[in-house]
This record gives sequence, C-alpha cells and structure tokens, in this order.
Amino acid sequence: VYDQIKVSSNILIKKYGEIEVNINKDLKSIDIKKYSRDGRVLILNSFLKEWKIKFDDLSPTYSTIDRRDKNGLSGCINIYDSIIENIELEINKAACEDAVNFVRTNGSIKKAFIIESLFDGIDTDFSNINFIDIDIKKSGNDCLDFSFGIYILNNSSFSDCGDKAISIGENSLLEIHNIEISDSVIGIASKDSSLTKLNNVYIDGVEYCVTSYKKKQEFNGGYIKYDNLVCKNYNLFSNVDKYSKIIEMN
Repeated sequence: VYDQIKVSSNILIKKYGEIEVNINKDLKSIDIKKYSRDGRVLILNSFLKEWKIKFDDLSPTYSTIDRRDKNGLSGCINIYDSIIENIELEINKAACEDAVNFVRTNGSIKKAFIIESLFDGIDTDFSNINFIDIDIKKSGNDCLDFSFGIYILNNSSFSDCGDKAISIGENSLLEIHNIEISDSVIGIASKDSSLTKLNNVYIDGVEYCVTSYKKKQEFNGGYIKYDNLVCKNYNLFSNVDKYSKIIEMN
C-alpha cells in the first residue's frame, strides 16, 4: 500500500509507511520525515534538475531492520529509472539498509551530506552518476557502495565508516579525484571485475588503505590504479588476492 504524489509531469513520488513529504515547487525542495520502521520513499521515472532532498528519520530505534522491505526497496530514499541533474541531498539518521539507493539512474549529484546512517550511506546499482562534494559521516556499514555502473567521484570526504569508506563491485568503473577518508575499517575496496582509478587521495586511520579481491564466483578479481595516494595510521597498506591487482601509476 502506498500513496502517490505527482509533483509535476516528470516527477513521481510513491511513499510507503508513515512518511511525511512536503514539496516546495518554487524552492525545488522535497522535505521528507520518516516516522515508522517501514517508511520508504520511491522516486520513479523522474527528471530531477537542481532539486534539494532533505530527509530526517524520526522513527523508533530498532536493533534489526529488513534489508529489503516487502516492496523490494533497500533505501529509505530510492531513486529508480530516473535522470538527475545537480541535485542536493541532506540525510540524517536513515534506519534502512541504504540511506539512499540509486537504481538505473543517470546524471549528477552536486552536493550531499549524510550522517549516522544505520548501514550504507549511498548505494548505487546499474547507474552512471557523477558525484561532487559528497560528505558522509558515521555510516554503520559502507559510506559509499557502487555496483554495476560507471561513476566519477570528486572533492569528497568520508569518515567513521563502519566497514568500507568506498566499495566498488560487480563490474563497475570508478574514477576518484581529490578525496579524504578517515577513521574507517577499509579505505577503498575494488572487487569483482571492477576497475578503480585513484588520483589525489588522502587516507588516515584505517585497518587497510586499499584492498582488491574477488568475492563472488561469477566475477574476476578487482583492479586499482592509483596516483598520489597518501595513507597514514594504518595496519596494512594493501590487501590483494591472486585474482586482483593494485598498481601505482607514477
């Protein structure tokens, strides 16, 4: 059961559970408040240009959550089959598998601030997105998780990630320029037939700076090429299996 909001001819929102959605068309803002465990928002078949999405999770705290709800949604916010252009995100305490999940979505994120997600901050699948000025703090699992797509990440920072600051998997291509990572278990992990190119990366306070490996049987290993990577206060600079490679370019 869901309520449907047709914001315009090219923006469609479905909301599930106890979710409050306030839309200001003049300011191009979508303000979302979640009050129940099953609260979800799905933005579907839409074109979002220079919209700002703000999300606050006000639901009771639970020790467990459904990784995917009965509708197959993993994110508190889900953006499917859409085009995004210079959107902005502000997400606070998302108690879902992903704070925001992009699926089959292309375009750009101008700015994002995501704090205290219960698990992943941003999760992307089958998409092509340019990320600029992303700041993710205190995600319970990965701060940023890429799968099955082509991505660019610029001028961003990630801290206090419960597992990986940046995870790249399932045959993805990612270019990273000018980012900082701190106080996480793993800095950057490239796995399962994915290629990650790093340029100007600073990492501080991790178990592993960079890792590359094969996790799923149907894929090959991972690949990392890096130029100007500085890592401090770590236990192991790199961890790579026999299927994978990590190469310094300069």
